[in-house]
Amino acid sequence: MGQMRFLVPHKEQLPQDALDWAFLDGIDAVPWPCRFHWEGDELVVDRAVDESGSFHLPWHVTDEGPVTLQTASLIQREARYSLPVELARGTVNRLRNFAAEWRLADYTLSSEITEHLNQATAHFIRAATQQSDISQSTREASQAIQRGTQGIQQLTQQFAQQSLSARLQKNARLPTMLAGTLPLDGLPAPIEKVFAGTFNSAAISINWRLLEPNPGEFQWDALDRQIEWCQRSGLRVCAGPLVQLDRQHLPDWIYLWEDSYSELQSNALRMVDQVVRRYRGRVQIWHCAARLNLDDDLSLDEQQRLMLAVAILRTIHTSDTSSPLVISFDRPWGEYLTHKQIDLSPLHFADELVRAEIGLKGLGLEINLGFSPGGTPFRDLLEINRQIDRWAALGLPLLISLTIPGNTDSAGSPPGSASDPDQHAIHWQPSLEFQRQTIQQMFPLFLAKTSIHGVIWKQLVDQPDSETRYGGLFHQDFQSKPALAALQTIRSEYLR
Repeated sequence: MGQMRFLVPHKEQLPQDALDWAFLDGIDAVPWPCRFHWEGDELVVDRAVDESGSFHLPWHVTDEGPVTLQTASLIQREARYSLPVELARGTVNRLRNFAAEWRLADYTLSSEITEHLNQATAHFIRAATQQSDISQSTREASQAIQRGTQGIQQLTQQFAQQSLSARLQKNARLPTMLAGTLPLDGLPAPIEKVFAGTFNSAAISINWRLLEPNPGEFQWDALDRQIEWCQRSGLRVCAGPLVQLDRQHLPDWIYLWEDSYSELQSNALRMVDQVVRRYRGRVQIWHCAARLNLDDDLSLDEQQRLMLAVAILRTIHTSDTSSPLVISFDRPWGEYLTHKQIDLSPLHFADELVRAEIGLKGLGLEINLGFSPGGTPFRDLLEINRQIDRWAALGLPLLISLTIPGNTDSAGSPPGSASDPDQHAIHWQPSLEFQRQTIQQMFPLFLAKTSIHGVIWKQLVDQPDSETRYGGLFHQDFQSKPALAALQTIRSEYLR
């Protein structure tokens, strides 16, 4: 077993749940199983491999909140590393590499980005060469990280805007699907018109638990109303996920068959077949399954989850041969692999299904930014861009399912997080302005990517008891947030 040690002079730079999201990976970007513990001011990482790798973890860069940073590739050694210095090295390295790619493509860096690049490099050099003075080195590393992340964000935004402009020269309006997820109990009348004016499509959730509360007894009324409303409003429909293996979506009675995979599959396929036969011709995209890459409530191994995905796809094909079929994957970076014994990363799980050639027409990426536990930690635009490109290499269109938190109260713990065991940790919660600004920054990047055929906003209204409780575009009282206006502007400027 290998071990790496990192000096952390100021633990308050780490969010309270940083170690839940931290991981080490190699050149293939697949997280390795690791264990973390503290020995004074040293963070010790125990791992099963002794290869060189990059360390990733959330870090408070500014008072605007944490962002996941990464070191450069580090060798295993007995001497400890300075975590701030190595995060600075990784940040400056990413900025310099992206700037070099930009220049090779005959683009010119703005003077502001060039200044960030030069200042980040200068601060890092001082941090790396003055490590005998821990306080001074840490201050210089912090400046390098701040300058570097600002440069990365601005350069990626410039890249997205120029790429989007080039795409718009060929198509004045893009066909990208922009969908909002309808609440299970339907839309309140006051926001029906707002919804239809904001989105060109609707995502309709299929909750097996509510649809079939008892074996063979289907409750269709709510789904019928949603489908009919979408048709009247001229909205394309993405229905699903049909199967999601967690307590929120599985009926209680299915746990009677938890130890019998064949019975579980038989019941799931019967439900899927009933839904598809009832709504075929009125659904434009079938979201067949979600989160099968995760080891959730049912004790299914990876082979069984792959078999279930294949069986679902084949069942839908027997009833509807025209609508595209999509399977989505939660936490696409695979941070959970650090703490669980799972062989296939999300990308490799998807690759197995793509190679099987069983009619899969698209891949969904579920990104619930900043929600803990179970979400995706905040990342800068460059890393989001890189991850999209990794998935696009599988050769299928991508469907992004997105939630970004935003709450009126900007104090307190991050949404969905556990209580803070470290009284020195920085408390930060995404504000309404953060949610709006993040949408404005991310969507040009999404729209610039020809690989992305659609974006689904996962939660329309805040739900305090949900895993993404402040991820809505509306407060609980249905008052809109600034994020809604940001999406409306994107729809009016770019989309059909």
